[in-house]
Amino acid sequence: MFFRRETIIRPLRRPFTKRRTPQLQLQSQSQSQQRRAYGASPGRRQPGSWGTQVALGVLGAGAGAGAIAAGSYYFYDHEKRHESPWGEGSDHPRPGTEIGTGIGLQWKGKAVPALSLAEATAKLREEEMACMRLRDGVGGFHAVRVASNSPVEDEMVYAVEEVDEGGGEEEEGGRRPDASRLTYRRGWATSATLRDSLVPFVSRELRSAFAVAKEEATVSTTAPESRRNPRISPTAIDRAIKAAFLSLDKEIIEDGNAAIQESQSQAEVVSRQAPGYAGSCGLLSVFDPHSSVLRVACVGDSRAVLGRKNPDGKWEAEPLSEDQTGFNEAEYARVTADHPGETDVVSRDSGRVLGIAVTRAFGDGLWKWPLETINVASKRFWGRDPRPGYQTPPYLTAEPVISTTKIQSGKDGDFLIMATDGVWDHISSQHAVECVGQWIQARRAGTLPEKQRAVRTHNTVETGQRPVGYSSRWKVTPGDFVVEDENAATHLARNVLGGKNRDLFCGAMSATPPLSRNVRDDLTVQVVFFGDI
Repeated sequence: MFFRRETIIRPLRRPFTKRRTPQLQLQSQSQSQQRRAYGASPGRRQPGSWGTQVALGVLGAGAGAGAIAAGSYYFYDHEKRHESPWGEGSDHPRPGTEIGTGIGLQWKGKAVPALSLAEATAKLREEEMACMRLRDGVGGFHAVRVASNSPVEDEMVYAVEEVDEGGGEEEEGGRRPDASRLTYRRGWATSATLRDSLVPFVSRELRSAFAVAKEEATVSTTAPESRRNPRISPTAIDRAIKAAFLSLDKEIIEDGNAAIQESQSQAEVVSRQAPGYAGSCGLLSVFDPHSSVLRVACVGDSRAVLGRKNPDGKWEAEPLSEDQTGFNEAEYARVTADHPGETDVVSRDSGRVLGIAVTRAFGDGLWKWPLETINVASKRFWGRDPRPGYQTPPYLTAEPVISTTKIQSGKDGDFLIMATDGVWDHISSQHAVECVGQWIQARRAGTLPEKQRAVRTHNTVETGQRPVGYSSRWKVTPGDFVVEDENAATHLARNVLGGKNRDLFCGAMSATPPLSRNVRDDLTVQVVFFGDI
């Protein structure tokens, strides 16, 4: 049911009389009356057509002291615009449902249901995916996204790109990288742009780099082997990835700036500036199966961690990226050096750059656009005011920091965890690796639960107990872990949200926007396996 905002005042069919006992009157139109009122032909409901109309009148006690309050609503053709909320088993009343006063009086716990363990688990698994037995050194990957914001502010993608159609490559080269990327955004428009465009931009730059290497090999040598396997340096690959990141961000920022001068309508300005107003972190991994080299390019505070077994048989975490905030000493030094004479550009207390939590990001034009652009957008195109202390933009960059790692495969091969900051708010890198290692051990032992088996349900707190309450900054440790999911990424997300602590898990999963943003951030996890699991 979609409630219309305006109120329509209509007289009742039967007017109130003077000396009548205070009462409530209800009036309904027949379907044919509704259609005639709407101007539609009988026998067919039109999109947005009127449903049963209810007028409420309350008669005052004094003679002639009558007041009429009329509320109306109409049915919205929801199925044609969004996924229908009226699926099988839904408690949401379908269009046309007559709602009696008995139902309406029983309202408690219906708007935001308190989820049971089974219901919270079903919600956790809504956006999980897995792809196993992949080619060229990648054993497979698991992924999950758990929304908190509406719309959700995380995106992820996996792609296999044929970069060089020639032969193999030198030890440090890479012909067919497997690219896996996830982003975290502030506002959905930037990460949606990265979801569609970041991998193609990187692929284009890598193809160009390989083409240059092939041309140089052809000119510099006559050896057939060198022409078939052109050498491309690690520096050239890193340079290509950086160029792709910067090129995409430059287009986002410049198009938002040009929109003010070039656009033909207000709507066009809003559309073109949206990816620049929002912002996104980006995390890209590029794996070359021929050299077993993994590159991770990071912009922002999403994090990549490698899980590797040590000689003692324990899983250890190796960082593949560093969070790029003002708490990072290298980032603090870089930003302050770029803006000499400007005090408090980076807050030592909060680690924020003129109010923003990261030092590198895509989009975020309020930290990159010329001051004139921001002022014009603020006055004429519903934009936001400049940041306090805004003098010498840009204050943020989308140039990634790239790490390179030689991957170990085999039975106890490495695995990669890529996750947004909503995960790292609640778990350390080492504990995350131990959590996935626990899942691998259970899988090999054959003790993972069957996919369709319902997780046992019980009260989230013992009978007679009251919930203890939790801070939004809770932390989990291995003592909290449970193994109840076939998907390794979902397994990690469950334990980040409480694991054995059913009260915390069900409470966090029950929270809906806007409260949920105070409970947990969007969570996105990718686990890539390079070994046999």
